[in-house]
Amino acid sequence: MTFLRRMDKVDLRTVSDDDVRQALECPAENVGVRWDEDALESAVQACGGYPFMVQLVGTYSYRAAEEEARIISPTDVEKGVATAQREIGNLVHAPALDDLSDVDRTFLAAMSRDDGPSRIGDIVERVKPGDSQYINTYRRRLIDADMIRPAGYGYVDFTMPYMREYLRGHAAHYGMSHLNEQQRQ
Repeated sequence: MTFLRRMDKVDLRTVSDDDVRQALECPAENVGVRWDEDALESAVQACGGYPFMVQLVGTYSYRAAEEEARIISPTDVEKGVATAQREIGNLVHAPALDDLSDVDRTFLAAMSRDDGPSRIGDIVERVKPGDSQYINTYRRRLIDADMIRPAGYGYVDFTMPYMREYLRGHAAHYGMSHLNEQQRQ
């Protein structure tokens, strides 16, 4: 793990939907399998342009397809995406969160309550009411760590797809269950 932390990071950027579509179609075609049109569009959307999700969604959708069918159906994609989300949580989200401080994780858990970009003012109220300077310090740290990105004036959003959902499902593990309780209220 220490070697991995010292490695240079390569930012692959978001992949266009057209490139995702091609990345999913070509390997399947090479082995005589094709995608149902609706299934392919669902898979493209589920990847969110994230390169590793392209690999995971493609692999698990292909595995879900019955071998004799030679076509990847919407049901196969649904199963493949669910498995891909679990895998990205285990392989990417969990290690990324483990490297953060408790306050960093609490900030992210507070963001996970929102269905889209989070307003900094809302995060302040959820984490440390009245102390926006405190929150801005952690905002900057999380941007530098590439965990979040600015999403308009006064807003931030997650950089990795499905991080919000992962945090919602694992808040207790990270000692953030109090934020889930606030979310239910």
